Amino acid sequence: MLRWMILGWFLTFAAAQAQVVTSTMSHMNNLQLQSHLVHQKQLLPSGFLPVILPIDFIDSLSDADTERWQRKDYKGFIMRKLKTEHLFQVRKNDFTLNGDVVINLEMARQLNSSGKRLYTNSRGYRFNGTIGSRFFFETSFYESQAVLPYYMDSVAVFRGNTNTISDLTTGKGRGSIPGYGRWKPFNTSSNYSFDYTLVTGTVGVRINKNSFVQFGSDKQFVGYGYRSLLLSDVSAPYPFLRLHLAFFENKLTYTTTYAMLQSLERLPDGISGNEDLFARQGARFSYFHLQPKHWFGIGLFDATTWTFFKNSTPRNALYFSPHAFAYNQKGIVNHLMGLNAHVNPLPFLMAYTQVATNTRNATNLGYQFGLKILDPIPGLNVTLEYNHVAAGMYESNNSADSLYASQEPFQNPVTLNYYQHNDQMLGHPLGVESNETLLRVQYRLRDFMISGAYNHVLKTKSLTAIDSDYFQFEAAYIFNTRSNTQLVVGNINRTEHKSVNTIHDTYTYIAFRTQLTNRYFDF
Repeated sequence: MLRWMILGWFLTFAAAQAQVVTSTMSHMNNLQLQSHLVHQKQLLPSGFLPVILPIDFIDSLSDADTERWQRKDYKGFIMRKLKTEHLFQVRKNDFTLNGDVVINLEMARQLNSSGKRLYTNSRGYRFNGTIGSRFFFETSFYESQAVLPYYMDSVAVFRGNTNTISDLTTGKGRGSIPGYGRWKPFNTSSNYSFDYTLVTGTVGVRINKNSFVQFGSDKQFVGYGYRSLLLSDVSAPYPFLRLHLAFFENKLTYTTTYAMLQSLERLPDGISGNEDLFARQGARFSYFHLQPKHWFGIGLFDATTWTFFKNSTPRNALYFSPHAFAYNQKGIVNHLMGLNAHVNPLPFLMAYTQVATNTRNATNLGYQFGLKILDPIPGLNVTLEYNHVAAGMYESNNSADSLYASQEPFQNPVTLNYYQHNDQMLGHPLGVESNETLLRVQYRLRDFMISGAYNHVLKTKSLTAIDSDYFQFEAAYIFNTRSNTQLVVGNINRTEHKSVNTIHDTYTYIAFRTQLTNRYFDF
């Protein structure tokens, strides 16, 4: 109870003058935030992430599970940096800075068919901070090489198409690592070795206590669950300009984002000079949210993707208008509309839902139902969720190209008809014609944490129906709560049943990692 009282004080009284930064979108941090809001009855809309939070509040939130024990107060510089502080940390009245080295050194016991050991080697940094009480910034960089489990090869490689050796060696092949972006090979064998990066950077200005403008390149997420049918963080970062307005002490909020997306299809030769550019399009994401009480919130989401003239300028000036929900149809490729809502019937319980439709394809519907149990006993969090995405949910049917029958968007040569960025879905990562049931359980005791996940996926009415089961278990020791640095051992078992065969993957690994962004393996 003491930690909730302290956190409540920070959020209620310190926010007016506090220096704020954007929240991280890792699932672990989101659970901590949602648990605090539920238990302390705080009214802070969190259906469109990231949100801005006071730095002191984030520091306190990271020190979870301290009501039954006292975290040691280290005096030495080395132990403070290893256990209780950011590697680079400045706290002044007019300037703050948090900086960490981010790594994921992961090694598996399995080999691929070429005798290579499965591994991931990520290195980089993450900084965020403030200048005065109004300006805030964030930047991160991840450089990675990996040999992935077999089933992830088919996710990372252009699904439904075969990249030739010539394509790979010349850089014209296409494919994207979920949550990161386009990859390039450092091995051209039939078993892919992936080289990829993740780069983000944003700056923001507070207009008042809860309103702000933000510009840069990053990802966003709409929803209260593990997945989002509307806007997910599984795609790569994209350039954007975001305006967030809050009224009546956060009871009414409106956020709108102007973004630039691209597909990993090259423009025809001769249009863009010596090196062909990727085909681009614009996007608008808008979210209107009403939360009259801490225990109930409902929002309307609107997303449009727009064709670009000469790969740089929207064909319709309405793209630049800050309004949403009503457009003439000129220049629009996809138009998704959806409902996002949550209710907290008990002090530790959150029920949430999403409903989505694409107005450019009438025969579609997506919906989500979920339940979260948040700290019924300290440290325990449970998520149970069901997602359904119908055929055509993320595809515009306004051109002859879209008549091409496809199970996945990347089987269609014209991916600009889809709601995607860098060949990764902006909505549910499993794409269309999918039904998913997932269960996630996490328990933390002091700095020890165990977690388990189960996903059952049924893809129907496709070229080849798929029925898959995914199990994951992890045990971790958290070295540093500020950077979320962990030593982890884990195991993934995935079985995929097709009409012609059954494929089983096992991935047993040990990792030393800083987990400040989501990394998706549950496909």
